Amino acid sequence: MKPSFKINDSEKFWQDANANAEKEINEIREQTEKRAKKKKRKIGAVITLSSLLLIVLSVLFAVILLPQLRYNKALSLIKEEKYDQAIEIFVSLGDYKDSADRVFRTKYDLALRLYGEEKYDEAYTFFDGLGDYRDSPGLKKECIYKSGLSLLNKGKWAEAKEKLSSLNNYKDAGKNIKECDYQLGLLAIKGEDWEKAVNIFSSLADYKDSEEQLILSNYNKAKEMHKAGKYTEAVKIFEELSDFEDSKELKLVSMYSYVSGHQKADDMTTFEYLKELTEKNFEDSKAIYKSLYAWSTKCVINNSKSDSKTNMEVVSRFDTVYFHVSLSGGAPNATTTVKYEIVFPGGSIQKGDFGKDWKAGSEGCTWVWFKSPAYADTGYAYVKLFDLDGKLIGEDSVYIAK
Repeated sequence: MKPSFKINDSEKFWQDANANAEKEINEIREQTEKRAKKKKRKIGAVITLSSLLLIVLSVLFAVILLPQLRYNKALSLIKEEKYDQAIEIFVSLGDYKDSADRVFRTKYDLALRLYGEEKYDEAYTFFDGLGDYRDSPGLKKECIYKSGLSLLNKGKWAEAKEKLSSLNNYKDAGKNIKECDYQLGLLAIKGEDWEKAVNIFSSLADYKDSEEQLILSNYNKAKEMHKAGKYTEAVKIFEELSDFEDSKELKLVSMYSYVSGHQKADDMTTFEYLKELTEKNFEDSKAIYKSLYAWSTKCVINNSKSDSKTNMEVVSRFDTVYFHVSLSGGAPNATTTVKYEIVFPGGSIQKGDFGKDWKAGSEGCTWVWFKSPAYADTGYAYVKLFDLDGKLIGEDSVYIAK
């Protein structure tokens, strides 16, 4: 008996077959994925442990091994006298072991090496930065001292003096400062800077031949002052130099030069200079003195005792004739006696004086009259005025009319 077979049954068969196959495939996929996840978990665990180990090793290297290696490197650099590099490492190590102290020790050692190499300024910088570490303060002074001496030996006097001046009384710094000044003074003389040379040598007292150098510098300074027209300064210096070379003669020359440009009666310097110049009979000083300090008078003639300003050319023989006299000129504070001589028409003469101790600005008056005016001669009356020495210092005249 043949089995019955329908198309519909055939389709259902294939549908069921496909469904079963898909189910089996899904089950296989799920199982595969489960196995894969388990494997991944195992690998992840292995990877996590490895990373952790690497981190631990890195930390150990960074915290323990690397600082120790750098520290050891710094120590080896010190042995090689590569102090700068060693200091840099110790500074970067911070408070690792005795790194902080090593910084000071290494800087100190570097400073000592620089000192030994006569690099005193560089050594000073390190000693200065070390503060009170060991004997740094003393070595710092020694660096300044040695640097100053080095500059002195090289002829750098100004720089050497600047260095040594900061040491006060350290060792023989004072003596070496004087040597610097002395050499600077000689340089000033060489450069004809007399003002500077005088200032320097005047501060050195009896150091070497400073006194002689001071005299020479002052002498040349005075000549320079004279050339520049500063005569009073030149006179003062030449006077102090006294017997040095031709100082006495040059003093008179400077005095005369001043007087020539200052011929004023009220200039006391001119007066003082002229007194000495006339004593020495220098050039034409006497003529200048006589001209500058000559006495002179002004005479006003009239018929009024109270009017000393109105001058009359003609007065009557019946009037009292007044001679108003004022004195000017003369040396400062000088006095004299003013004498007068009046010659009347007909030749009669009357003499007298205005009293003693007249000086510039003094004024006085004398007068005359005729006992018998109706019989008095007419004509000119002349008055002459003289100083104490009898030198004519003024004259005038007036006409005596009827």
